[in-house]
Amino acid sequence: MYISYDTLSAEMSRLGLPLDGSMLQGYVTGHLTSTAQPPHPWSLAAFLGLPEGTQPQTPNLNEVLTRMGSDIDDQLTGIAMGYELLLPDDDIALSERLDALAGWCRGFLGGLAEAQGFDSVSIDEELQHALRDVVAISQIDTETEETEAAEADFTELVEYLRVIACSLYLEFRNSPTPQAPPPMRQLH
Repeated sequence: MYISYDTLSAEMSRLGLPLDGSMLQGYVTGHLTSTAQPPHPWSLAAFLGLPEGTQPQTPNLNEVLTRMGSDIDDQLTGIAMGYELLLPDDDIALSERLDALAGWCRGFLGGLAEAQGFDSVSIDEELQHALRDVVAISQIDTETEETEAAEADFTELVEYLRVIACSLYLEFRNSPTPQAPPPMRQLH
């Protein structure tokens, strides 16, 4: 990952935005999945539930969104498919990492929903099931005991979500998109 969870979370806090690095990465990933474009600050404002017509007032936000979009796109399209969920480090309490994982899911679903190009009906049944799993994980109970089994389950969930993100991204990037009509020719 090109930017750490802590760095991105601190930047969001500095900008006065009520989300952490995981939720923002999920949001940008979901938005890119269905539009192939990074989100604009106004769409992030809608996702965050800010009053209509309100944008986060910061000149850096568009730069952050564009840079993240480019980094995520590179990770999802690279030969190695090196996309990784942006989560707190492993030395952070499991409950906090689960909370960030649920936030990533809410962000991902929000990014898909905010983007005009997403149509869950047009994807295959397996990916529709995977999306239902993302919804369920977004509501996961974050209070859990720190056991080896719980850590293994967490690692498995992270990998499953990574595969879902990559699969949906590829599904939408490889699906035919409507062509824009040719430009009108001017008559002289």
